[in-house]
Amino acid sequence: QHLSPFSLLPNEMQRLMVALLLVIALTIAGTYAAPLTPGNLIGMRCGDGTPNKAMYNGPTYLIEIDVNTGAIVQTLAVPTAVTGSNQPLSCSYLNLKAGRLSTNPNGDLVAFGGMALPPYTQNTFGNRVFAWINSDGIIDTSTYTGPVPSAETYSGEYGYSRGVAANDTENFWGSLSKTMAWIERGSTSANEEPQDGVYLGMQVAGGELYSLENYNYIALWTSPSGGAFPISSFTPTIVIDVIASGQYFTGFKMLDVNPNEPGADLMYAGGGGGYFCKWVKSSGVW
Repeated sequence: QHLSPFSLLPNEMQRLMVALLLVIALTIAGTYAAPLTPGNLIGMRCGDGTPNKAMYNGPTYLIEIDVNTGAIVQTLAVPTAVTGSNQPLSCSYLNLKAGRLSTNPNGDLVAFGGMALPPYTQNTFGNRVFAWINSDGIIDTSTYTGPVPSAETYSGEYGYSRGVAANDTENFWGSLSKTMAWIERGSTSANEEPQDGVYLGMQVAGGELYSLENYNYIALWTSPSGGAFPISSFTPTIVIDVIASGQYFTGFKMLDVNPNEPGADLMYAGGGGGYFCKWVKSSGVW
C-alpha cells in the first residue's frame, strides 16, 4: 500500500484542507469568464437591482447573448474595486448617453467606458476609464485618465464616458462629455481636448475613426498632423446626415466590407421610434 503525505494527516485536517482547496478553486473559477462565442452579442447592464439608487452610479455587467436563441450565455461582472492594475468601473443610471460599446476592426475585443468609482457613490467625480473585454472573456480596466474638468460637466452628465473605440494596436479614443480624448492602452493620462456638440458612440472601421454626433450625424475624425487615427487636434467632419431620414439615432455600426471602396463602406444605425436603417458608400459617396 502506497500512502500519500495527505493520507497521513488526521481526518479533521484532511477535511479542512479539502474545504480550503474547494474555496480556492471556486475563487479562481469566478475570476475568469468563459471565452466569448464568435457571432454572439455583448450588451451592458447598469445596476444589480438594488432599489432606490436611481441618483447614483451602479455596478456594471457585460452580458453575452446567443444570437440564435436570445438566451443569456453568461453575465460578466466588471470590477467594482481596485484589483491589481484594474480600476473599479461604474455606470450611470441617469446618463443615457453613456455606456456605448464598440468592437475593434479585428473583432477580438469590445471597448467600453465608465467612471473609476465604487458603486453607489452619489454625485462624485472620478477618473474616467477606457475598458475592454477580449474574446477570452478577460476584462481590463487598467486604462484611465483624470477626473472630469469642472468646465466639462453639466446637469445629469457627471463626466461619464459616452463612447470608447479601440483600434487593433494599443490605442483608445473616447467621447467624454464635452471633450474628445486619445490614450494608449495601459496609460493613466489621456490627451483630451474640448469639443462642441454631443458625441455619442465611437467606432474604428476601415482604418478610420467615426462617431455619432447629436443623434443626427456621423462624423469622421482626422488630425492636421496626418495619419488615419488622430492623437491631437481632433477635427470632426460630417460624412453622413442621418437626420435626412427623418429620424434620430442612438447607436451605429461602421463596417469595411468592400475591398474596392477605401475606408468604411457600410453603416447601420438604429434608435428613436424603433427605426433601423442602412447606408452604403459607393465611389466615395454615402
